[in-house]
Amino acid sequence: MITIISGTNRPNSKTRQIANVYAVILEAAKVDYKLLSLEDIPLEVFGINMYDSENVSPKLKEIQEEYIFPAEKWILITPEYNGSFPGVFKLFIDAISMNEYPRNFKQKKVALVGVSAGKAGNLMGMSAICDFVNYLGMTVFPTKIPLSSISEILSDDGILNEESFIAVKNQISAFIQF
Repeated sequence: MITIISGTNRPNSKTRQIANVYAVILEAAKVDYKLLSLEDIPLEVFGINMYDSENVSPKLKEIQEEYIFPAEKWILITPEYNGSFPGVFKLFIDAISMNEYPRNFKQKKVALVGVSAGKAGNLMGMSAICDFVNYLGMTVFPTKIPLSSISEILSDDGILNEESFIAVKNQISAFIQF
């Protein structure tokens, strides 16, 4: 199974729209996937007990059982926040690390997608994510997709322009085989 992670908790984000595009393509390819958007995770999961492995939130355990543990691969879509990626994504990784650490990450493969309003497509954020998911024991798929000037390439109804759609589709096809 592939888990698509929309790596921001910002409501109605362009990142979530891109995650939906990935879901549509995986659905058409008849690939088993699930979509996890960090905007759907209740904030109490990230409470004071988050670092206490004996008191991991039951909701977080449910999320791990449904989206993280069964996934062999992740497609991680993150927007550019302050030249990097959203802190809530790092907080999510820290939180799931408290419960069955290796099972979350070891031997899993991850494809990276950056979303930005600017011209770089979150290249710096993807580079930082690459470093830390490698540290966690994950393998990063070499084809990263920087979606730059997102408002120009993504319509209000969540439709990507043809050139970007083809790039995404090609990434997915290769990642399925990876």
